[in-house]
Amino acid sequence: MSKLLDNALQAHELGLYLVRVQRRGKRPASKGWTELPRQTETEICGWVAQGYNVGIRTGPNLFAVDIDPHHGGTLEAVFGETIPVTVMTQTGGGGLQLWFTVSGPCPGNSAGKLAVGIDTRGVGGQVLLPGCTHPSGNPYRYADGLGLTDVALAPLPGETLKLLLPKPRKHQPKAYRRNFSGDIHPYARRALERETELLATAPEGTRNNQLFKSAASLFQLVGGGELPGDLVESELRHAWDQCHG
Repeated sequence: MSKLLDNALQAHELGLYLVRVQRRGKRPASKGWTELPRQTETEICGWVAQGYNVGIRTGPNLFAVDIDPHHGGTLEAVFGETIPVTVMTQTGGGGLQLWFTVSGPCPGNSAGKLAVGIDTRGVGGQVLLPGCTHPSGNPYRYADGLGLTDVALAPLPGETLKLLLPKPRKHQPKAYRRNFSGDIHPYARRALERETELLATAPEGTRNNQLFKSAASLFQLVGGGELPGDLVESELRHAWDQCHG
């Protein structure tokens, strides 16, 4: 069994979603790859047999921080003196990737947001598995003792996550917000039930988008004084936990 196939099947057994990637390339080779269902072992074996690279779809279950030393990226620039112990790969381009999990809303991809030479891969992204071939011909590898079956994925440090998530608005026009009256109208309650049900049952790959739409819809009712904000926040958190349960 090839190293790539071995790594791909290990990732598949852990419940991760894999991506067919261009031969000796880094771009996905399938249209609509972010919404495709989870692959079978037979499909994965076929990709490798045909010479494709294989990636892992990133998101809440796997979030990657990419360190590019050729553009000034360093581990210390992101994590300081305490480097988290988590899965780490050495890319074919000479960089490093640290893989994490994220609890709660997951950021998307970013370039240079954390620091110079630091990119991230989250919702809507993917990373190549060790055993893949870089366009230069160099292989991707796990760092010694830090493979996917050697160590557990660590949670993304809270301070790092905070830098990637949208900052809350500091000022809201008071003229557009009413105090909650104390009575929930049946229409508002139905809207709360509908939106939280949509979020709780959202398929993999659509959950962050659904969270944004449901929160936007419900907080309009909060602004109109028809729902209490703390109830909406609590119910959205519960629905988010349900869809990842």
